[in-house]
Amino acid sequence: MLPHKFNIRVYALVIKDQKVLLVKERIDGFEFTKFPGGGVELGEGLLTALYREIKEELATECTSATHFYTTDFFQASAFNRLEQIISIYYKVGLVQNPIDGKITEELDHTMQFYWKPLEELREEDVTFPIDKHVVSLLMKA
Repeated sequence: MLPHKFNIRVYALVIKDQKVLLVKERIDGFEFTKFPGGGVELGEGLLTALYREIKEELATECTSATHFYTTDFFQASAFNRLEQIISIYYKVGLVQNPIDGKITEELDHTMQFYWKPLEELREEDVTFPIDKHVVSLLMKA
């Protein structure tokens, strides 16, 4: 069955000292690793959504955001197969960098942030297909 709607996502590629920021998340028992970021809400622009997600997840603000990649292949959502995912990735600078191992918890949602050396970054370090593709692009850059 084909998807019935689009789900637009924005993600931050935070790179400092040759390390990239990743987040391990658990939502209702489902565990995955990805880049910081999330969904664009109705009425938001892409950068507004990115800045909101950074503030919500990392408790800081962006100083810069440069487009890196937009999904250019079909991908159904891992959470709802009736949604097509379109993800936009930005290289961002932050006012302050998150502490390695920072954990945030809300009800059935836990996030743990950590820095991964770029030289050790592999597609297997992230869960979702679009993130895996972005890792391969980062490794080539």
